[in-house]
Amino acid sequence: MSQSNRGAAQVSMMWAIAFLVIALVSIFVSYSTSGKLKEAQDELVTSQQEVVRLDQAEKDRRDEGLKVSQKAGWQPERTALSNTDLMTNSIQQIGSIFPNVDPNAETVEAVLPTVISDYSASQSRIADMERQIAQLRADLDARQAETDTAISDKDQRIDDLEGELDDTRNSMNEQIVDLERQRDALRDQYRELDDRLTQTEAEKDAEIATVRTASATMKQRNDILSSQLNQVSRRADSADGAILTSNARVNKAWIDLGRTSRVAPGLQFEVLDQTSGAAKGRVEVISVEDGRSEVAILATADKYNPIATGDKIRNAVFDPSRQPVAVLLGNGFGAYSADDMKIKLAEVGISVVDDVTVETDYLLLGTPFFDEETGDMMSWEQQDSYRAARGLSVEVVPRRDWLSWLGL
Repeated sequence: MSQSNRGAAQVSMMWAIAFLVIALVSIFVSYSTSGKLKEAQDELVTSQQEVVRLDQAEKDRRDEGLKVSQKAGWQPERTALSNTDLMTNSIQQIGSIFPNVDPNAETVEAVLPTVISDYSASQSRIADMERQIAQLRADLDARQAETDTAISDKDQRIDDLEGELDDTRNSMNEQIVDLERQRDALRDQYRELDDRLTQTEAEKDAEIATVRTASATMKQRNDILSSQLNQVSRRADSADGAILTSNARVNKAWIDLGRTSRVAPGLQFEVLDQTSGAAKGRVEVISVEDGRSEVAILATADKYNPIATGDKIRNAVFDPSRQPVAVLLGNGFGAYSADDMKIKLAEVGISVVDDVTVETDYLLLGTPFFDEETGDMMSWEQQDSYRAARGLSVEVVPRRDWLSWLGL
Protein backbone atom coordinates (compact mmCIF):
# COMPACT_ATOMS: atom_id res chain seq x y z
CA MET A 1 0.00 0.00 0.00
CA SER A 2 2.84 2.46 0.73
CA GLN A 3 4.76 1.59 -2.42
CA SER A 4 1.76 2.20 -4.72
CA ASN A 5 1.07 5.63 -3.18
CA ARG A 6 4.71 6.57 -3.44
CA GLY A 7 4.80 5.58 -7.14
CA ALA A 8 1.68 7.59 -7.88
CA ALA A 9 3.21 10.63 -6.21
CA GLN A 10 6.40 10.28 -8.26
CA VAL A 11 4.40 10.02 -11.47
CA SER A 12 2.48 13.15 -10.52
CA MET A 13 5.69 15.04 -9.89
CA MET A 14 7.09 13.98 -13.19
CA TRP A 15 3.99 15.18 -14.92
CA ALA A 16 4.16 18.49 -13.08
CA ILE A 17 7.79 18.95 -14.10
CA ALA A 18 6.92 18.07 -17.66
CA PHE A 19 4.13 20.55 -17.70
CA LEU A 20 6.44 23.17 -16.24
CA VAL A 21 9.02 22.48 -18.92
CA ILE A 22 6.36 22.68 -21.54
CA ALA A 23 5.15 25.96 -20.08
CA LEU A 24 8.66 27.38 -20.16
CA VAL A 25 9.14 26.21 -23.70
CA SER A 26 5.81 27.79 -24.55
CA ILE A 27 6.84 31.04 -22.93
CA PHE A 28 10.11 30.91 -24.79
CA VAL A 29 8.26 30.26 -27.99
CA SER A 30 5.84 33.06 -27.12
CA TYR A 31 8.69 35.42 -26.66
CA SER A 32 10.14 34.23 -29.79
CA THR A 33 6.83 34.54 -31.47
CA SER A 34 5.00 37.65 -30.45
CA GLY A 35 1.79 36.40 -31.81
CA LYS A 36 1.49 33.60 -29.40
CA LEU A 37 2.69 35.31 -26.20
CA LYS A 38 -0.69 36.02 -24.84
CA GLU A 39 -1.82 32.51 -25.50
CA ALA A 40 1.35 31.18 -23.91
CA GLN A 41 0.78 33.30 -20.85
CA ASP A 42 -2.76 31.98 -20.56
CA GLU A 43 -1.56 28.44 -20.91
CA LEU A 44 1.11 29.07 -18.33
CA VAL A 45 -1.48 30.33 -15.86
CA THR A 46 -3.61 27.32 -16.64
CA SER A 47 -0.64 25.01 -16.23
CA GLN A 48 0.25 26.58 -12.89
CA GLN A 49 -3.30 26.20 -11.71
CA GLU A 50 -3.24 22.53 -12.82
CA VAL A 51 0.06 22.05 -11.00
CA VAL A 52 -1.43 23.57 -7.84
CA ARG A 53 -4.48 21.35 -8.21
CA LEU A 54 -2.33 18.25 -8.71
CA ASP A 55 -0.15 19.19 -5.77
CA GLN A 56 -3.24 19.57 -3.61
CA ALA A 57 -4.61 16.20 -4.80
CA GLU A 58 -1.24 14.58 -4.13
CA LYS A 59 -1.17 16.24 -0.70
CA ASP A 60 -4.71 14.96 0.03
CA ARG A 61 -3.77 11.42 -1.05
CA ARG A 62 -0.62 11.52 1.09
CA ASP A 63 -2.60 12.79 4.09
CA GLU A 64 -5.11 9.97 3.62
CA GLY A 65 -2.29 7.41 3.33
CA LEU A 66 -0.64 8.87 6.44
CA LYS A 67 -3.91 8.52 8.37
CA VAL A 68 -4.19 4.88 7.29
CA SER A 69 -0.54 4.30 8.24
CA GLN A 70 -1.11 5.93 11.62
CA LYS A 71 -4.05 3.60 12.21
CA ALA A 72 -2.15 0.53 10.98
CA GLY A 73 1.25 1.37 12.53
CA TRP A 74 4.55 -0.06 11.30
CA GLN A 75 5.93 3.47 10.51
CA PRO A 76 9.73 3.86 10.47
CA GLU A 77 9.11 7.61 11.23
CA ARG A 78 6.17 9.47 12.61
CA THR A 79 5.52 11.31 9.28
CA ALA A 80 6.30 8.31 7.03
CA LEU A 81 3.87 5.78 5.57
CA SER A 82 3.61 2.17 6.85
CA ASN A 83 6.33 -0.32 5.90
CA THR A 84 4.74 -3.34 4.18
CA ASP A 85 7.73 -5.55 4.94
CA LEU A 86 7.37 -4.85 8.66
CA MET A 87 3.67 -5.56 8.42
CA THR A 88 4.28 -8.88 6.63
CA ASN A 89 6.84 -9.97 9.28
CA SER A 90 4.44 -9.02 12.06
CA ILE A 91 1.60 -11.00 10.41
CA GLN A 92 3.90 -14.03 10.24
CA GLN A 93 4.85 -13.60 13.93
CA ILE A 94 1.14 -13.36 14.83
CA GLY A 95 0.56 -16.59 12.88
CA SER A 96 3.26 -18.33 14.90
CA ILE A 97 1.67 -17.15 18.18
CA PHE A 98 -1.99 -17.90 17.36
CA PRO A 99 -2.27 -21.41 15.85
CA ASN A 100 -5.66 -20.81 14.19
CA VAL A 101 -4.36 -17.96 11.97
CA ASP A 102 -4.15 -18.85 8.25
CA PRO A 103 -0.43 -19.14 7.41
CA ASN A 104 -1.12 -17.75 3.89
CA ALA A 105 -2.84 -14.57 5.16
CA GLU A 106 -1.07 -11.37 4.04
CA THR A 107 -3.29 -8.60 5.42
CA VAL A 108 -4.24 -7.42 8.86
CA GLU A 109 -7.90 -7.64 7.85
CA ALA A 110 -7.55 -11.41 7.17
CA VAL A 111 -5.62 -12.05 10.39
CA LEU A 112 -7.46 -9.82 12.86
CA PRO A 113 -10.78 -11.84 13.27
CA THR A 114 -8.90 -15.08 14.00
CA VAL A 115 -6.56 -13.28 16.42
CA ILE A 116 -9.56 -11.72 18.20
CA SER A 117 -11.29 -15.16 18.43
CA ASP A 118 -8.14 -16.86 19.77
CA TYR A 119 -7.53 -14.02 22.17
CA SER A 120 -11.14 -14.19 23.47
CA ALA A 121 -10.76 -17.97 23.92
CA SER A 122 -7.46 -17.48 25.75
CA GLN A 123 -9.11 -14.84 27.96
CA SER A 124 -11.89 -17.32 28.78
CA ARG A 125 -9.32 -19.97 29.66
CA ILE A 126 -7.42 -17.44 31.77
CA ALA A 127 -10.67 -16.53 33.57
CA ASP A 128 -11.40 -20.25 34.21
CA MET A 129 -7.87 -20.76 35.46
CA GLU A 130 -8.22 -17.73 37.72
CA ARG A 131 -11.49 -19.13 39.11
CA GLN A 132 -9.80 -22.51 39.68
CA ILE A 133 -6.85 -20.78 41.33
CA ALA A 134 -9.27 -18.83 43.53
CA GLN A 135 -11.05 -22.10 44.45
CA LEU A 136 -7.73 -23.78 45.16
CA ARG A 137 -6.70 -20.84 47.31
CA ALA A 138 -10.01 -21.06 49.20
CA ASP A 139 -9.50 -24.84 49.67
CA LEU A 140 -5.93 -24.20 50.74
CA ASP A 141 -7.11 -21.59 53.25
CA ALA A 142 -9.69 -24.06 54.60
CA ARG A 143 -7.09 -26.80 54.84
CA GLN A 144 -4.70 -24.41 56.50
CA ALA A 145 -7.42 -23.48 59.00
CA GLU A 146 -8.08 -27.16 59.69
CA THR A 147 -4.36 -27.76 60.06
CA ASP A 148 -4.04 -24.85 62.44
CA THR A 149 -6.97 -26.20 64.48
CA ALA A 150 -5.48 -29.71 64.52
CA ILE A 151 -2.09 -28.36 65.56
CA SER A 152 -3.75 -26.31 68.30
CA ASP A 153 -5.65 -29.39 69.53
CA LYS A 154 -2.45 -31.45 69.38
CA ASP A 155 -0.54 -28.87 71.34
CA GLN A 156 -3.33 -28.77 73.93
CA ARG A 157 -3.33 -32.59 74.10
CA ILE A 158 0.42 -32.61 74.50
CA ASP A 159 0.13 -30.10 77.32
CA ASP A 160 -2.53 -32.28 78.99
CA LEU A 161 -0.44 -35.42 78.57
CA GLU A 162 2.63 -33.68 79.94
CA GLY A 163 0.57 -32.62 82.96
CA GLU A 164 -0.69 -36.18 83.41
CA LEU A 165 2.86 -37.46 83.01
CA ASP A 166 4.07 -35.10 85.70
CA ASP A 167 1.25 -36.21 87.99
CA THR A 168 2.07 -39.86 87.25
CA ARG A 169 5.74 -39.28 87.95
CA ASN A 170 4.91 -37.62 91.25
CA SER A 171 2.57 -40.48 92.14
CA MET A 172 5.18 -43.05 91.10
CA ASN A 173 7.79 -41.32 93.20
CA GLU A 174 5.45 -41.49 96.18
CA GLN A 175 4.75 -45.16 95.49
CA ILE A 176 8.46 -45.85 95.15
CA VAL A 177 9.06 -44.22 98.53
CA ASP A 178 6.25 -46.32 100.05
CA LEU A 179 7.60 -49.49 98.42
CA GLU A 180 11.08 -48.76 99.70
CA ARG A 181 9.64 -48.36 103.17
CA GLN A 182 7.75 -51.65 102.79
CA ARG A 183 10.91 -53.27 101.44
CA ASP A 184 12.88 -52.12 104.48
CA ALA A 185 10.13 -53.39 106.78
CA LEU A 186 10.07 -56.74 104.93
CA ARG A 187 13.83 -56.98 105.19
CA ASP A 188 13.52 -56.53 108.94
CA GLN A 189 10.80 -59.18 109.04
CA TYR A 190 12.95 -61.45 106.89
CA ARG A 191 15.87 -61.09 109.27
CA GLU A 192 13.61 -61.83 112.20
CA LEU A 193 12.07 -64.85 110.44
CA ASP A 194 15.51 -66.05 109.36
CA ASP A 195 16.63 -65.92 112.96
CA ARG A 196 13.52 -67.84 113.97
CA LEU A 197 14.11 -70.35 111.18
CA THR A 198 17.68 -70.87 112.32
CA GLN A 199 16.49 -71.44 115.86
CA THR A 200 13.68 -73.73 114.64
CA GLU A 201 16.10 -75.77 112.52
CA ALA A 202 18.36 -76.16 115.51
CA GLU A 203 15.39 -77.31 117.62
CA LYS A 204 14.26 -79.60 114.78
CA ASP A 205 17.70 -81.18 114.50
CA ALA A 206 17.67 -81.77 118.24
CA GLU A 207 14.19 -83.33 118.04
CA ILE A 208 15.24 -85.47 115.04
CA ALA A 209 18.19 -86.75 116.99
CA THR A 210 15.86 -87.55 119.92
CA VAL A 211 13.34 -89.25 117.60
CA ARG A 212 16.05 -91.26 115.89
CA THR A 213 17.30 -92.44 119.25
CA ALA A 214 13.76 -93.37 120.31
CA SER A 215 13.15 -95.01 116.92
CA ALA A 216 16.24 -97.13 117.25
CA THR A 217 15.11 -98.20 120.72
CA MET A 218 11.58 -98.91 119.44
CA LYS A 219 12.90 -100.89 116.48
CA GLN A 220 14.96 -103.02 118.81
CA ARG A 221 11.86 -103.69 120.90
CA ASN A 222 9.74 -104.40 117.81
CA ASP A 223 12.27 -106.86 116.51
CA ILE A 224 12.09 -108.70 119.83
CA LEU A 225 8.28 -108.66 119.81
CA SER A 226 8.13 -109.66 116.15
CA SER A 227 10.27 -112.70 116.78
CA GLN A 228 7.82 -113.68 119.52
CA LEU A 229 4.55 -112.82 117.78
CA ASN A 230 5.32 -114.12 114.28
CA GLN A 231 5.50 -117.70 115.44
CA VAL A 232 2.11 -118.13 113.70
CA SER A 233 2.81 -117.94 109.96
CA ARG A 234 0.29 -116.56 107.55
CA ARG A 235 -1.73 -119.07 105.60
CA ALA A 236 -0.58 -119.78 102.12
CA ASP A 237 -2.83 -119.33 99.12
CA SER A 238 -3.87 -122.98 99.20
CA ALA A 239 -7.06 -125.03 99.28
CA ASP A 240 -9.21 -124.85 102.40
CA GLY A 241 -11.20 -128.08 101.82
CA ALA A 242 -12.72 -130.38 99.22
CA ILE A 243 -16.01 -131.41 97.60
CA LEU A 244 -17.46 -134.51 99.30
CA THR A 245 -20.18 -135.11 96.74
CA SER A 246 -21.87 -133.14 93.96
CA ASN A 247 -25.11 -133.31 91.99
CA ALA A 248 -24.98 -131.03 88.94
CA ARG A 249 -28.62 -131.70 88.07
CA VAL A 250 -29.89 -130.00 91.25
CA ASN A 251 -26.87 -127.68 91.57
CA LYS A 252 -26.09 -128.93 95.07
CA ALA A 253 -22.95 -130.31 96.71
CA TRP A 254 -21.40 -131.07 100.12
CA ILE A 255 -17.99 -129.86 101.40
CA ASP A 256 -15.78 -131.23 104.20
CA LEU A 257 -15.90 -128.04 106.26
CA GLY A 258 -18.49 -127.44 108.99
CA ARG A 259 -19.29 -125.58 112.15
CA THR A 260 -16.07 -126.74 113.84
CA SER A 261 -14.12 -125.07 111.06
CA ARG A 262 -15.97 -121.75 111.60
CA VAL A 263 -18.03 -122.09 108.40
CA ALA A 264 -21.26 -120.04 108.30
CA PRO A 265 -24.12 -119.84 105.82
CA GLY A 266 -23.47 -117.32 103.04
CA LEU A 267 -19.73 -118.00 102.84
CA GLN A 268 -18.59 -118.62 99.27
CA PHE A 269 -15.76 -120.80 97.98
CA GLU A 270 -14.00 -121.02 94.64
CA VAL A 271 -13.89 -124.60 93.26
CA LEU A 272 -10.55 -125.78 91.79
CA ASP A 273 -9.90 -128.82 89.63
CA GLN A 274 -8.25 -131.48 91.80
CA THR A 275 -5.73 -132.33 89.07
CA SER A 276 -4.84 -129.07 87.27
CA GLY A 277 -5.87 -126.55 89.92
CA ALA A 278 -7.87 -124.61 87.34
CA ALA A 279 -11.01 -122.76 88.46
CA LYS A 280 -14.17 -124.79 87.77
CA GLY A 281 -16.85 -122.68 89.47
CA ARG A 282 -18.18 -121.13 92.67
CA VAL A 283 -20.33 -122.48 95.54
CA GLU A 284 -22.15 -120.86 98.52
CA VAL A 285 -22.80 -122.41 101.94
CA ILE A 286 -26.55 -122.81 102.56
CA SER A 287 -26.56 -125.05 105.64
CA VAL A 288 -23.91 -126.06 108.18
CA GLU A 289 -23.35 -129.22 110.23
CA ASP A 290 -20.52 -129.98 112.63
CA GLY A 291 -18.18 -131.62 110.13
CA ARG A 292 -19.68 -130.77 106.77
CA SER A 293 -21.79 -128.17 104.98
CA GLU A 294 -24.29 -128.17 102.15
CA VAL A 295 -23.48 -125.73 99.34
CA ALA A 296 -25.32 -124.44 96.29
CA ILE A 297 -23.48 -124.39 92.96
CA LEU A 298 -23.57 -120.76 91.86
CA ALA A 299 -21.53 -121.00 88.64
CA THR A 300 -19.76 -123.61 86.50
CA ALA A 301 -16.92 -122.65 84.18
CA ASP A 302 -17.43 -125.58 81.78
CA LYS A 303 -20.67 -127.51 81.65
CA TYR A 304 -18.78 -130.46 80.18
CA ASN A 305 -16.44 -130.46 83.19
CA PRO A 306 -18.84 -130.05 86.14
CA ILE A 307 -17.92 -129.79 89.80
CA ALA A 308 -17.15 -133.30 91.04
CA THR A 309 -16.11 -135.17 94.14
CA GLY A 310 -12.55 -134.45 95.20
CA ASP A 311 -12.36 -130.96 93.70
CA LYS A 312 -10.68 -128.43 96.01
CA ILE A 313 -12.34 -125.35 97.49
CA ARG A 314 -10.73 -122.05 98.50
CA ASN A 315 -11.68 -118.74 100.13
CA ALA A 316 -9.10 -115.94 100.35
CA VAL A 317 -10.38 -114.70 103.72
CA PHE A 318 -11.10 -118.07 105.30
CA ASP A 319 -8.60 -120.10 107.29
CA PRO A 320 -9.82 -123.21 109.09
CA SER A 321 -6.52 -123.62 110.96
CA ARG A 322 -6.65 -120.31 112.85
CA GLN A 323 -8.84 -117.31 113.39
CA PRO A 324 -7.82 -114.62 110.87
CA VAL A 325 -7.43 -111.02 112.03
CA ALA A 326 -8.78 -108.20 109.85
CA VAL A 327 -9.04 -104.40 109.95
CA LEU A 328 -11.90 -102.53 108.26
CA LEU A 329 -11.07 -99.30 106.37
CA GLY A 330 -13.71 -97.24 104.59
CA ASN A 331 -16.49 -94.70 104.80
CA GLY A 332 -19.18 -97.37 104.79
CA PHE A 333 -19.64 -100.90 103.41
CA GLY A 334 -22.56 -100.78 101.05
CA ALA A 335 -25.82 -101.52 102.87
CA TYR A 336 -23.96 -102.49 106.06
CA SER A 337 -22.34 -100.46 108.82
CA ALA A 338 -18.95 -101.22 110.34
CA ASP A 339 -20.63 -102.95 113.32
CA ASP A 340 -22.72 -105.10 110.98
CA MET A 341 -19.60 -106.14 109.10
CA LYS A 342 -17.84 -107.11 112.34
CA ILE A 343 -20.76 -109.42 113.16
CA LYS A 344 -20.79 -110.91 109.63
CA LEU A 345 -17.04 -111.54 109.75
CA ALA A 346 -17.22 -113.02 113.24
CA GLU A 347 -19.81 -115.52 111.93
CA VAL A 348 -17.23 -116.91 109.48
CA GLY A 349 -14.44 -116.89 112.06
CA ILE A 350 -12.69 -113.59 111.24
CA SER A 351 -11.76 -111.32 114.13
CA VAL A 352 -11.95 -107.56 113.49
CA VAL A 353 -9.55 -105.17 115.25
CA ASP A 354 -9.14 -101.39 115.00
CA ASP A 355 -5.44 -100.96 114.11
CA VAL A 356 -3.09 -102.73 111.70
CA THR A 357 -0.33 -104.66 113.52
CA VAL A 358 2.03 -107.52 112.75
CA GLU A 359 -0.82 -109.93 113.66
CA THR A 360 -3.21 -108.48 111.07
CA ASP A 361 -3.95 -110.81 108.16
CA TYR A 362 -6.22 -108.65 105.97
CA LEU A 363 -7.07 -104.99 105.40
CA LEU A 364 -10.63 -105.02 104.07
CA LEU A 365 -11.46 -101.90 102.04
CA GLY A 366 -14.92 -100.33 101.89
CA THR A 367 -16.26 -97.12 100.31
CA PRO A 368 -13.52 -94.49 99.76
CA PHE A 369 -13.37 -91.33 101.89
CA PHE A 370 -14.24 -87.90 100.41
CA ASP A 371 -12.81 -84.50 101.25
CA GLU A 372 -15.47 -82.48 103.11
CA GLU A 373 -14.26 -79.15 101.67
CA THR A 374 -13.68 -80.02 98.00
CA GLY A 375 -15.85 -83.12 97.65
CA ASP A 376 -12.99 -84.97 95.88
CA MET A 377 -12.35 -88.65 96.56
CA MET A 378 -9.34 -89.18 98.83
CA SER A 379 -6.64 -91.66 97.91
CA TRP A 380 -6.15 -94.74 100.08
CA GLU A 381 -2.50 -93.70 100.38
CA GLN A 382 -3.63 -90.84 102.62
CA GLN A 383 -4.95 -93.29 105.26
CA ASP A 384 -2.64 -94.40 108.08
CA SER A 385 -4.08 -97.95 108.17
CA TYR A 386 -3.42 -98.40 104.43
CA ARG A 387 0.18 -97.20 104.70
CA ALA A 388 0.76 -99.42 107.75
CA ALA A 389 -0.68 -102.45 105.90
CA ARG A 390 1.67 -101.80 102.95
CA GLY A 391 4.62 -101.46 105.32
CA LEU A 392 3.81 -104.74 107.13
CA SER A 393 2.94 -106.67 103.94
CA VAL A 394 -0.66 -107.15 105.08
CA GLU A 395 -2.92 -108.41 102.26
CA VAL A 396 -5.24 -105.60 101.07
CA VAL A 397 -8.57 -106.96 99.79
CA PRO A 398 -10.89 -104.68 97.74
CA ARG A 399 -14.53 -104.41 98.76
CA ARG A 400 -15.96 -106.22 95.73
CA ASP A 401 -13.76 -109.29 96.41
CA TRP A 402 -14.20 -109.88 100.14
CA LEU A 403 -17.92 -109.09 100.09
CA SER A 404 -18.40 -111.68 97.36
CA TRP A 405 -16.52 -114.28 99.43
CA LEU A 406 -18.96 -113.57 102.27
CA GLY A 407 -21.91 -113.85 99.91
CA LEU A 408 -22.93 -110.24 100.42
